[in-house]
Amino acid sequence: MLANCIRFGNFPVPPVHVPILPPETVLQTLPYVQAALFIAFLAAASAEDIKTRLIPDWLSLCVALTSLLDFHLINLWGVLVGLLFLLVSVLLGGIGGGDVKLMLAVGLVLGLPGAAAAAVMGLAAMVLYYLGSKMAARLRGREASKRLPLAPFLSVGCIAAYFMIKGGLII
Repeated sequence: MLANCIRFGNFPVPPVHVPILPPETVLQTLPYVQAALFIAFLAAASAEDIKTRLIPDWLSLCVALTSLLDFHLINLWGVLVGLLFLLVSVLLGGIGGGDVKLMLAVGLVLGLPGAAAAAVMGLAAMVLYYLGSKMAARLRGREASKRLPLAPFLSVGCIAAYFMIKGGLII
């Protein structure tokens, strides 16, 4: 064994053998890579929305590109949820363009049922937070802010929906 070792100073260093993974193993790990990237990009979008009230286009693009790691053609229908956000934004206002683009990108990853569930859960989380902050502000004799960053709440819904889809709870 020591005959095959290279020397680093006075210490023998055994050779490193890096196993080459078979293609089926690599394909099995792609959903885990997708989940990690999806969560990371949503967290970055949330942090940026909290800090600047803007979601950079490149973050939405990165979320959309994660759909390629576990792509299903039927997921293209998920874009309809983003288009619904666009319609609400145009008709009622209050939703920024970054939120619309983020939901368009999320729709590619989650598909129509997942993106719809994500939107419902995210908006419900926002309403619950707003009601809680309004009650807390009223107890302190202050007024609650009506402007909230939407991306953190949508991200919570998107992450929950992602794991519901992968766990088979949303078909």
